Amino acid sequence: MNTADAWLHALPVHSTGRHLLTLEKARKLAILSPTSWCIGPYRCGYAIGKQTTYPEWDLYYIVDENNEPLRFDDLDAAIHFLCTQLHIYHAVLFLTPILIEAV
Repeated sequence: MNTADAWLHALPVHSTGRHLLTLEKARKLAILSPTSWCIGPYRCGYAIGKQTTYPEWDLYYIVDENNEPLRFDDLDAAIHFLCTQLHIYHAVLFLTPILIEAV
């Protein structure tokens, strides 16, 4: 087991083998995660991601259905945009290589 991902094993696991979390819990884990991650709305074409190619850049982005990125400096601002402007409240959090589903 990779020690960087050891914190994932403390999460409750659904019978499907996926970690089921609220969007708020997924947000908190995304902040803590040392790896690349993406919060993707459930059955929708949008995604929030954090690039880790250049760790000194703290950049979050939303990719819409046309694959056009909207950039945010803050994860909460990106999630707020999803909820208030796009009316998306359910999401899936992808942590490479583990999938965490937010409900």
